[in-house]
Amino acid sequence: MVQAIRSGTVPFRSHLKQCQACTQVFELLSKTVTKSAAEPANPSMQSIYRHMAVPRMIESRHPARSMDGAIVFDSWSQLPVVQTRDSGYGVERRLRFKADRFTLEFVAEHQQGRWQFVARVYDGDTVTPDFILQAGRRKLVPEGHRCFFWSSTRPPKKIQLLSPSLKIVLDGLSW
Repeated sequence: MVQAIRSGTVPFRSHLKQCQACTQVFELLSKTVTKSAAEPANPSMQSIYRHMAVPRMIESRHPARSMDGAIVFDSWSQLPVVQTRDSGYGVERRLRFKADRFTLEFVAEHQQGRWQFVARVYDGDTVTPDFILQAGRRKLVPEGHRCFFWSSTRPPKKIQLLSPSLKIVLDGLSW
């Protein structure tokens, strides 16, 4: 169909008159395919990461087992250190969760009414891309440097790490 659209010669017009499904596809392609044989644009790295994570998102809906994680470090539970830039106490929070051999390192920073988040999962000492991170209702896949990036007006109260074999619940987070 793409070749026919680009060349302008449609040898299967009689089929299109009889098949509504093919006609719809042909019309859709006619609107999106350019007449030139130019190379398509390269996809962004974010779209590649999301595409590669689709099977993991589907497989992680019903993990084989579940476990709870616990906070092992919370920067807000300590006295603030001397600030090195113009930010007040409570603007940045660093958390570390642990469950079995897995660790989630989590950084939240409040900027202009929004929270910016970065997180990374470790299996022992190695960064692992094997999990989907669920923050509230939002499901995230690891992107560059195997980190999760997102922003929100409100910080999450519940975080889960999901894989086909394991669900780690990191609950009870208060802000």
